[in-house]
Amino acid sequence: MNGFIEKKDDEHNKKNKKLFLTERGEQVYPFIKREHDYSNTVASEEFYESEAETLFNLLTRVGKNVEKDWEYVKKEDNDDCTRFVY
Repeated sequence: MNGFIEKKDDEHNKKNKKLFLTERGEQVYPFIKREHDYSNTVASEEFYESEAETLFNLLTRVGKNVEKDWEYVKKEDNDDCTRFVY
């Protein structure tokens, strides 16, 4: 992939892939984690705790909605475009 992650077949289900950090990935992980934590702190510094919790809950729901749609897209038998009709 990019030298940070190694993709391996799942021994129980060949359709699935498992992702593992390479040695290079292990080396940069602490830096990426620090940057991630800093970005989250900066992004939420003006929020009250209750607002941050609400935002987290809303974004979690958005993620679940997108995940459901992505599962549909990944299916091989979805040639129709009816999901785009509102």
